[in-house]
Amino acid sequence: MGPWAFYTFDLSNVEEMTLRGRRVDHAMRIASAMIGTIEWEIIEPLDDRSVYAEHLRVHGEGLHHVMFDVDNYSDAKAQITQTGCPEIVSGKWFGHPYSYLDTRKSLACITEIWSPPAAGQELPPPEWTYP
Repeated sequence: MGPWAFYTFDLSNVEEMTLRGRRVDHAMRIASAMIGTIEWEIIEPLDDRSVYAEHLRVHGEGLHHVMFDVDNYSDAKAQITQTGCPEIVSGKWFGHPYSYLDTRKSLACITEIWSPPAAGQELPPPEWTYP
């Protein structure tokens, strides 16, 4: 598995951070790696204000969410919230919107949706990689 790409998410690259509908600035470090076509993330909270820190306090380590790339972020978010799954977290990472939606009753975990960069657009390179 690997290489792992490391990114820090904080006010320098995430706009409009919210937690349960309120502005809550927070920070986390994400390491991501591919296994075939599946991307795996390990997330480290860098403060005590994020949903990740909250999850560790309540549940310990383990599965937090499953992410889906969506073609139309607004439509996907509207469809999921209309089924009674409220938004927990949202923001825009380098201008690309993401939301975590509370699908724990139906899927036993949180769902993340985001609009990845379009063809020809690139995300910034990782801060570092391992190995």
